[in-house]
Amino acid sequence: MKINSFNFLTALTCLLLLCFNNEYDAQQKLLQRSSTLKNNIMMTTENEIKIFFDRYVDYWNNHDMEMWGSLFTEDTDFITWSGTWYKSKNDNQKNHQKAHQILQEQQQNMTYELRDIKIKMLSPYIAIVHATWVWPNFKTNQRTENRSGRLTMVLVKTIDNWLIKATQNTRTDKIVE
Repeated sequence: MKINSFNFLTALTCLLLLCFNNEYDAQQKLLQRSSTLKNNIMMTTENEIKIFFDRYVDYWNNHDMEMWGSLFTEDTDFITWSGTWYKSKNDNQKNHQKAHQILQEQQQNMTYELRDIKIKMLSPYIAIVHATWVWPNFKTNQRTENRSGRLTMVLVKTIDNWLIKATQNTRTDKIVE
């Protein structure tokens, strides 16, 4: 039996195209699943970070500086709104504890909150977070005032949770909406 070379090449080409097309479809489905998984992980990660900041605010408003301090790495850098630079978890926690003792003595309105939290993932284990903080009805000697500012933080993922590696706190002249 003699095989026509044209028919043979045509049949072989069709077979190869069919195989490659099936392989291409399989790869596309795998990429789509991978993209969906990545999006689900990112959404989960962002939700974890938002819950993390709920705890941050709760500990702050309840003067729980031990738990608030547990949200930072041992070698954290924290620059306060007034420009003071704390270069360790211990230094940061100790000085914020002193500030909270004064806040408690003044019976300060503990209405601090974070708004407009923006999360940018640099990797699955590193995030940059920008947030607006507001502190309505902050008591001063003469009156109450609405205070606000911006935070920029670097968070790192450990085996168990997220921790703050660095913070820049900037106070603004007027409340940010």
